[in-house]
Amino acid sequence: SYVVLGKADQAREALGRAIAVFGADSEQAKKFTAFAASLGLAATE
Repeated sequence: SYVVLGKADQAREALGRAIAVFGADSEQAKKFTAFAASLGLAATE
């Protein structure tokens, strides 16, 4: 993961792409967002 490599900015970008692909209100996006939060990341608007 980008977080493990110390690349938080790239991790946030990847999260944003995943949310865009699945749609912000999708169950998948919610799971990605929750996982990212567990790693200390928040999606950027």
